[in-house]
Amino acid sequence: MKQTIKITRTITIGLFSLCILSFTTAASAVVKGDNPPELKFIGQSKNHVSLQLDLHNTEAGEFFINIKGSNYHSLYSEIMTGTNLSKIFNLNVDDDDFSGSGLKVRVEVTSEKTHKTQVYEINSNSVNSNIIVAKL
Repeated sequence: MKQTIKITRTITIGLFSLCILSFTTAASAVVKGDNPPELKFIGQSKNHVSLQLDLHNTEAGEFFINIKGSNYHSLYSEIMTGTNLSKIFNLNVDDDDFSGSGLKVRVEVTSEKTHKTQVYEINSNSVNSNIIVAKL
């Protein structure tokens, strides 16, 4: 009887350990393959600011892109579908936005599959006219 209990306990511990190892390996593989969206400042000419959005998605999916102004009113929105999506946005900006309080634009990228939102904020420094893109 004692021998049967020891064998059952050993098999149970072995199966439990095997399950835990297989789940932790699969979870870490998902994190490594996941590339977050990336927003880059390309350039500025007169009243236009150019930004490039790269989504780096390997599987087909839908993404909701929303660009908001400093007062959080929607300036542009689009639903993009496909793989390895990339788009260049040209924002028409007044000269008054570069002087005074500076340019403030918020870009939100939401995945339809995961419902996670990546938020980027674009600011211009009125002192030296530098454009800063920050992921929030």
